[in-house]
Amino acid sequence: MSWLGMMPRTMRVPLWIALCLLFAACVKRADVGDSHVGRGELYKTGNASYDEFFEDVHGLQADAKTIEEEQKKALGPVAQALGVSEPAPDRLIDLIRERASKLAESKKGKVALTLEGIDEQGRAQPGKAIVVAAAQGQTLPKEAQDFVAALDASAKAEGRMVDRVAPLAEKAKKRSAIADSLLKSTEQEFVSREKRAEVKRELEVSKDLLAGIAQRSEQAADSAAKFLRETQQSLAAATDAKGAARAKPPSKPTAVKPSRPSPKEPAASGAATSKPPPRPDETKPASPAPAEGASDFNP
Repeated sequence: MSWLGMMPRTMRVPLWIALCLLFAACVKRADVGDSHVGRGELYKTGNASYDEFFEDVHGLQADAKTIEEEQKKALGPVAQALGVSEPAPDRLIDLIRERASKLAESKKGKVALTLEGIDEQGRAQPGKAIVVAAAQGQTLPKEAQDFVAALDASAKAEGRMVDRVAPLAEKAKKRSAIADSLLKSTEQEFVSREKRAEVKRELEVSKDLLAGIAQRSEQAADSAAKFLRETQQSLAAATDAKGAARAKPPSKPTAVKPSRPSPKEPAASGAATSKPPPRPDETKPASPAPAEGASDFNP
């Protein structure tokens, strides 16, 4: 009895499923490696429509081949300036924020850094150059010049990365749709059964490769745009935080004491007024005494 027959029946079905999936995966990898497109070769069929498609796929393969290398190369200058051997974008952003904060509070001269030339999504603005520099009217200290030059170089390289790889994703998706259309017409375009099978295999492999190119291109473009966007935000946040810390708190308003009315000022309306007592020299004079004999006169 074989080892499979000795196994409990409840375990045989899951094992068969696992073996089938493994076999299918191995066949798929073999098909990719056993095809012209999978080996990176230019495949020709003799049919103009199909040959044009495979030429486009071959060109996209060449364009996408260096994406990973370009990503590392773009972040290399700022990573070296910050003393980082592995240029992980998130780690670099933290270090950039720290360095910008130190420059914003430097005793030798407070400097605010800016990144100009990108939009809200982190993509280069049309007609504008991506530039990292000190704010207008400020001079970089000597010890900060190498760091700013390295950050400027990486920012420019990331901008070029977005411009180059973002269109590759869209092209790969369009070519994948064309592959679906070409697969449907192989019966009419190729008489030989062997040729049809070969062309179909190359088209299927192309679809898989195009899906990978689209995914890698989108990820690379998003990563580069995110780095530019977060770098700009980090530089602005470092400057704003130090500016807010140095700002003087608003002075408390001085309490104003109500003024007392002057003795000479009239009392408020509606208040009862009392007549002041007369002065001694203001007493009414006595009326004059009548003349002598005036009271005895009787007509």
